[in-house]
Amino acid sequence: MRLVRYVIPVLALFVLISQPLSAQGGTGSVRGQVSDSVTKQGLPAATISIVGTQRTTQTAPDGSYTLTDVPAGTAVVRVTLIGYAPQQQSVAVTAGGTAEVQFGLAPQASLLEPVVVTGRSGARPSPGRSLPSTRRRPTSA
Repeated sequence: MRLVRYVIPVLALFVLISQPLSAQGGTGSVRGQVSDSVTKQGLPAATISIVGTQRTTQTAPDGSYTLTDVPAGTAVVRVTLIGYAPQQQSVAVTAGGTAEVQFGLAPQASLLEPVVVTGRSGARPSPGRSLPSTRRRPTSA
C-alpha cells in the first residue's frame, strides 16, 4: 500500500511534465536579406515578422535579418517598411534548420493626411496653468 501511495504521485508528476515536452515540435530559424527592388541596396530598419506569432525583428543596416525560435512547419514571413509596399512569402521551417527568404521591396508613396497648426498671438494660459516667464530676474550680488 505504501508503494502505491508514493508511486502514483510520482507517475502523475512525470505525465504532467512530459506532456508539454512532447507538444514541442521543435524550432528553426529564418534569415535573409531585404533590399530595394530598384537600387538593389539593403534596406535597414524594415520589420520582419512571422504571421500569427509574436516573432518579429528588424533588419540590420545592410538589410540582413535573422529570426530565431520559429516554430517548425510552414511559416508566412512578412516584411514592412514605410515608403515600400509590404510583402510576404511562405517558407518551410525545419526543426534545428535555417530557412532563407529574400525580399525585394518596391517603393510605394504613402498618402498622409494634412496637419494644420494654428497659433494665436497673446495667448493666455488655461485655468490652473501658467505660462513660463521669459523675463530675467535681477540677481543680487
